Amino acid sequence: MNVTAISKRESPISDGTETLIRGHAKLVEIASLRNLLSPIRRVPTEILSEFFELSCLPENGIFEASHDIVRRTSTLSEVCIAWKHTYIATPRLWSKHCLSFRRLHHAFSGDTVWFKEWISRSQDCPLDDFRNPNYGRAVGYM
Repeated sequence: MNVTAISKRESPISDGTETLIRGHAKLVEIASLRNLLSPIRRVPTEILSEFFELSCLPENGIFEASHDIVRRTSTLSEVCIAWKHTYIATPRLWSKHCLSFRRLHHAFSGDTVWFKEWISRSQDCPLDDFRNPNYGRAVGYM
């Protein structure tokens, strides 16, 4: 088989590949536009913030040291960039600190920049700190 014959066979394959690539790019663009039109994107930030706060509350409504507010809030921030911005801009979410002694060791064994950031994001909201009753004795404060 000569070079010309091979080129003639490769041309339709190359054209088909380019068509598939363009088609895939168009599908990605359509999916992106569909996401922009999603009803959740039209919810005002204030209402979304309230939803976030309610979803981070303990099921029984009582905060305890064992309540994993960090996991709940970080899950919200990973949904999309708009939710992350709303989450970061909601000071009341950052004003709650729930630390059990069991998790405390892991939380503070290293860089504590995250904790300073957490407090600064609470802005002027009063801080609520929930710890084990034995927290002070366990770390030598009492």
